[in-house]
Amino acid sequence: MIPLTEQYFGIKVLYEVCLRAKTAMEFGDRHIEADEPVLYFDNVAMSMLSEGNKAIFARGGWLN
Repeated sequence: MIPLTEQYFGIKVLYEVCLRAKTAMEFGDRHIEADEPVLYFDNVAMSMLSEGNKAIFARGGWLN
């Protein structure tokens, strides 16, 4: 069981990333072939945040 206050954080950094076209396409007035590089990045940081929650119901109490 995960406590209510427990959170998960994650980060991954990628260096020298190249995005390539999967299929041939037109981009404005430029024709891009399949597997041609489209974008270059020096580094890319990806992050993730997730939190574990569980509903708790109050039952009973004074004069109940």
